[in-house]
Amino acid sequence: QNEIVAIYRQHSPEYALGLAVPLKWADSNWPSWSFYQPVFDIAFTTKAKIIGADLTDAEQDEAKTAKTGDKGAPAISLTYYQNQMTAAHCGLIEEERAIELAHLQMARDQQMAKALRTDSDPVQGGVLVVGSAHIRKSSGIPNYLPNNETAVIIMVETTKNTAAFEPEDQDIVSGSLTDFDYIWFTPKLEKTSLCDRIGKTADTDNN
Repeated sequence: QNEIVAIYRQHSPEYALGLAVPLKWADSNWPSWSFYQPVFDIAFTTKAKIIGADLTDAEQDEAKTAKTGDKGAPAISLTYYQNQMTAAHCGLIEEERAIELAHLQMARDQQMAKALRTDSDPVQGGVLVVGSAHIRKSSGIPNYLPNNETAVIIMVETTKNTAAFEPEDQDIVSGSLTDFDYIWFTPKLEKTSLCDRIGKTADTDNN
């Protein structure tokens, strides 16, 4: 969708609000545009590049079967993503399918890391906005980036008093604290997951 973004910015270089329309955001599976518009507002204000970092649909289909996600990935990545995919599908998918989807996530990590390296400003760097499952140092995108040039920030919803956050409170962060450089706490949002709606749960280890 890079071309769509580029055409929109030619006609409306100052306002990100309307970008959701040509992107068909409302028809996607992403959360509300209102959650993401502030990120685009900053990019528009600073005239920063906006680049789609993910695999194309065709590349994703290939990655699921070709196991392209194995290249350079640590062994922990396959286990982590297999558990993630099983949980995301409420424990209702077969192991073979979960493994297939895990390879896809690993391939996406490699592609997003490549896009960040390729498209970042050589002096000011770049920012990759991505789901928290992909940013863990132990299993995600940081494995394909220079460690001394990368800062990993996770946003975590919580109702706890984060001013008094202690290491023993790390249960509110899915994963080891060493997976991240910074934790940005945000207010807890009330929402119902797909698994809650269909009455299914998956007992998986997300750490």
